[in-house]
Amino acid sequence: MRNNAFLIVDKDEDMTSTHVDNLIKRKLKADKIGHLGTLDPFASGLLLLGINDACKLFPLIEEEKKTYVAKAVLGKKTDTLDRTGKVIFEEKIKPLSEEKISSVFSSFIGRSKQTPPKFSACHVDGKRAYQLARDNVDFKLKEKDIDVYKLTCLSFDESSITFKATVSKGCYIRVLAEDILAKLDNICYLKSLRREKIGDISLKNSVKVDDTIEKIFSSMISIDDMFPFIRCLDLQDDKVEKKVMNGNPLKGEEINVDTQYIFFKKDGLIISLYQKKDALYHPFCKLNY
Repeated sequence: MRNNAFLIVDKDEDMTSTHVDNLIKRKLKADKIGHLGTLDPFASGLLLLGINDACKLFPLIEEEKKTYVAKAVLGKKTDTLDRTGKVIFEEKIKPLSEEKISSVFSSFIGRSKQTPPKFSACHVDGKRAYQLARDNVDFKLKEKDIDVYKLTCLSFDESSITFKATVSKGCYIRVLAEDILAKLDNICYLKSLRREKIGDISLKNSVKVDDTIEKIFSSMISIDDMFPFIRCLDLQDDKVEKKVMNGNPLKGEEINVDTQYIFFKKDGLIISLYQKKDALYHPFCKLNY
């Protein structure tokens, strides 16, 4: 029987998110492993993995707020906007002050437009933006709406600033840092970036890729525990079971519930997720074991 579960990994710097997937996949001998929200190789912190069919449930989480801690170095700008790129601009650092930082940080709270960095995984005519950027191809990326929910300066000195940001899906902290420092009359690049939270999911019960297989297994999070707010129903009615097994829609009165999502269990295992649309419940995804 396959495990459908989640795993919180504390990713180290200088490692791709896909490499984390592959290492854990080999350790668990899983059919597939996927992650929610790619972390750049230079970044560290929370990487949420879906094991086997748990990946199908990522859409329930992907819109959650994300919290990061970032450190920006002043006076230099790299082509990637982080420490992995080559320096393309240098200029004298303008002094920072608590008063100005507070004012500028406040101005970023709310919704705004952000243009993704050219060194990113965005698709451009079937290719990744970073591939085109490496080949010096001239292209433009479309602005996207982002939300900044919270922005706090943790520390600053004459050459750097460290801040914590809680933002929406799709927000690039590299670009946010560049925009913040531009308002502070400076250029910068990110020296470090660490993701601390996705919604209410934190690093509290995280593992490292080199942890023992026993610790990784014991740290796996069941679907029930990841989504405690979604009601589970055991399949006891033959007619309902037949419809669920065949992926047919259900009426609310057939299952006597009125909620947005519902898990169905058979023999103690979650086998399907249904979502309410109008007056009917439709299959969202099927989980195989």
